[in-house]
Amino acid sequence: MILSNSLFVISRLESLDDPGKPPITLYRESNRVAELKRGLSIEDQKIVDRLEGLREVRRRKSEQVEPDEDEVAARLAKLKGKLN
Repeated sequence: MILSNSLFVISRLESLDDPGKPPITLYRESNRVAELKRGLSIEDQKIVDRLEGLREVRRRKSEQVEPDEDEVAARLAKLKGKLN
């Protein structure tokens, strides 16, 4: 018994010295929307679907690269040319 415990402790200490590869992290999709829709009326489920769609649109827009100053200036000049 003591021998197996000491071997276990030694193996644990050795693994601390050489941790190896980092652990793999899994990201799962949230079932939050499905849970929200459960028990709702059809109209409320449509509202939840619409809100989730709007959330996706906002997420995609936030991931887009913002234009630099030169591009903004060019757009503004183009708009001013059309307005005048």
